[in-house]
Amino acid sequence: MKPHFLFPEPAEGRVLKRAPDEAACPQPAPPDAPVLDTAHQGVLVGRVARGGATAFMIYSVGIGLAYISQLVVARVLGLEDFGLYTYVFAWMVVLVYCCTLGFDVGVLRFIPVYKNEQAWPLLRGIIQYAQRRSVAVAVSVMLIGSVAVLTWASTPERRDTFLVGLMLVPILVLLRIRCAVVRA
Repeated sequence: MKPHFLFPEPAEGRVLKRAPDEAACPQPAPPDAPVLDTAHQGVLVGRVARGGATAFMIYSVGIGLAYISQLVVARVLGLEDFGLYTYVFAWMVVLVYCCTLGFDVGVLRFIPVYKNEQAWPLLRGIIQYAQRRSVAVAVSVMLIGSVAVLTWASTPERRDTFLVGLMLVPILVLLRIRCAVVRA
């Protein structure tokens, strides 16, 4: 026989919720908890499905446009210049990833919590802190990289391409942080 305090029987139509401090012991929902009937559940499922389909279509169109733009850039630049462009862009992606310092992932965790608690000063603070620190690191990387490129670049084409790419690092870092803020 099961102990009744470990396995309570839910009341008719009630949903079991877990208490934060007793995660292994389910508790019945309070009497004023809303219970959705099947008609409302169907409407919600439909809205979620439409939203998911719309997001998938937007994402698919974005991938298609990125693919087509790569083809156009490859045709316009030619083989050697497109290779150099791809090489520099790959370096910029690595540098941007490092310069975000993980704040793009961190804001995804903290913003919903602060928004739920309505801790608006903390929300504003995490966004500003993430942007300022990441951009400061990105500007430092841009300056150090520019000195290195000006010192060791073998050809003027390579030098100019890397300098343009390095100038984009702070912009792309800020873009990545702000995209994470919007997603959160």
